[in-house]
Amino acid sequence: MQVNPGNSGGPAFSVETGKVIGVCVAYDMAPVVYGDGNHEQAKVENRQLFSNSGLAIVIPVRYVIDLIKKHNLKK
Repeated sequence: MQVNPGNSGGPAFSVETGKVIGVCVAYDMAPVVYGDGNHEQAKVENRQLFSNSGLAIVIPVRYVIDLIKKHNLKK
């Protein structure tokens, strides 16, 4: 599952069931490298470029439910 900027706090769904399985909280950034085989990191104005790695950090829904109950946030 890929999480993009702006998706944080949104639901993560199961592909098989369509049910919410967690909450997206972050995504991992990876350095951009040139494709010439040297793996040199790309830079613009001496600043490292990064791209969404496609790796998401998702809090499982059972932990979200526990937090809601623990802090009495359910209405």
